[in-house]
Amino acid sequence: MTNPSIENLEENIRKIMQSVEPEEKFVDSLWEEISQTSLKQKAPFSFGYLFTKPAWNISMAVILVILFVAVIGPQNVVAAFNNLLSYIPGIGFIQDENGARYLSEPIIVEKNGIKLVIDQAVTDASNTVIAYHFENLPKNAEGEAETCFYDNNELLLSDGKTRLPIGGWVQGTTARVEFQPLAGTDKSASLYISQNMPEPDCTGPSEWVVDITFGPIPPTVTLMPVIPGDQTMISTATPQGQASSRPQGQTPPTDPIFHLSIDKAVALTDGYLITGNITWENKDWMDARIDFESLRVVDTNGNLLDLEPSPDEWKDDQFAYKIIAYKPANPLTMQVSAIYVGGMGDESTSFSFDAGEHPTIGQKWELNKEIKIAGQTIHIDSVEAVQFKPELEGQNPDEGYAFKISGSPEFQSVDFLCRDQGKAGNGYGQARKLDDSHTLVEEYFSEGRPVGGVHCMVNNYQFRLKGDWKFQYQLP
Repeated sequence: MTNPSIENLEENIRKIMQSVEPEEKFVDSLWEEISQTSLKQKAPFSFGYLFTKPAWNISMAVILVILFVAVIGPQNVVAAFNNLLSYIPGIGFIQDENGARYLSEPIIVEKNGIKLVIDQAVTDASNTVIAYHFENLPKNAEGEAETCFYDNNELLLSDGKTRLPIGGWVQGTTARVEFQPLAGTDKSASLYISQNMPEPDCTGPSEWVVDITFGPIPPTVTLMPVIPGDQTMISTATPQGQASSRPQGQTPPTDPIFHLSIDKAVALTDGYLITGNITWENKDWMDARIDFESLRVVDTNGNLLDLEPSPDEWKDDQFAYKIIAYKPANPLTMQVSAIYVGGMGDESTSFSFDAGEHPTIGQKWELNKEIKIAGQTIHIDSVEAVQFKPELEGQNPDEGYAFKISGSPEFQSVDFLCRDQGKAGNGYGQARKLDDSHTLVEEYFSEGRPVGGVHCMVNNYQFRLKGDWKFQYQLP
């Protein structure tokens, strides 16, 4: 599993360190430095993953790992953590398989002809992970899509407390949800599933509750060994990215520099699972992820390998993919030609316009304003007063503004925070491409749109940067 909880991470570290303890003065000093740094950082931008992990866990993990490295050295850190890891298909990476507890067999619950199947469940020192799927969900009139989408997941504990997800995903009828680990004495919990926004055409149950008991590893579960990333890497130098629109040989210091490396590899029955991470040097960017469509892996004979994305650690700053049905012809070259980057705006990315006190739907204002974001330029062409049509009868339509934006080919999307003199607009919206160079950004406001002198600022942005980043690795 990924995303270890801090308490259990500390426990594992202490087991490995045994009786070695850093000086209290050193701990206090390091904690003060990290705390101050954390306060200065902005909230991270997310590329839309369903569940995210609280930011404070990252700071705590940093201090524990730094202390660990300072005492026993970085090479021993890697070896110690790798010894704790195994992999279970459908669940992911788990820590300390000897202390993990498992669901003995799938659980099937049926209501109104609809089946909820709990395929697997594991709780270990870092997380509790539950994988499930639905069968026979009702479909729309065209028979093309399910009308019920169960996206709310909670874990009900034996002491009456409720835990919310800290990671995972829900996609269609399938889900893999991560929670914090159960207490050492707990052997059971209940999974509560419902819909955050019930669909009017959904004729299925409004909620599901399934009791799950954890015990010894069943014979049907296979623990696969994890290959540490440092045992696979051959070359670590990453070339500097070069935008395709720039003449060859011209590479100014502002070009994007990314570093990619392998974290873990697993030999599967039908191929290999590869996970890794991406880092960068531009301080304006807060998150980055590989454009999977631009990813290529070639073996030493020049054969292009078949790949498919994997949900295992395919998150911001990380990547994961599966090499399908392959016997290694080392070395392998991994090449990426596009990377998505995102971040948050500030007051330097703001602009204003006068909407008047009573703007009417369809009213338009020509802005022609230029904004620079993280070395990229976007142009706010115009803004129009718009109305969002509700899906349910009887609901009042929300009003907002639609911004027509043009920019470089690298520009993908942006959203705005808008306010007037009286209040800040609590908005929601979407961005969609109109053509190769224009994007329409719609912002709607449930509590009334800002009027009069409207001041807007970039909230989140995303660019797709082109380049040539590659390195070599090998598989056993």
